[in-house]
Amino acid sequence: MKALREQTVADLEARVIENRKQLLDLRFQLKLGNKVKTHMIRKLKREIQVIKTLLSERVAS
Repeated sequence: MKALREQTVADLEARVIENRKQLLDLRFQLKLGNKVKTHMIRKLKREIQVIKTLLSERVAS
């Protein structure tokens, strides 16, 4: 969390896009029946929400 707070807005937005791509890939692999680390889905979703919260805090300030 501390490392995320130190990043710029552009870096955070890029990270959200990257996490969404990874999340989509994991969902596809899960549907195809491939072995997937399912804990990563929850981790990515949480990280996206944390980043979105940080971005909204910066806009409000």
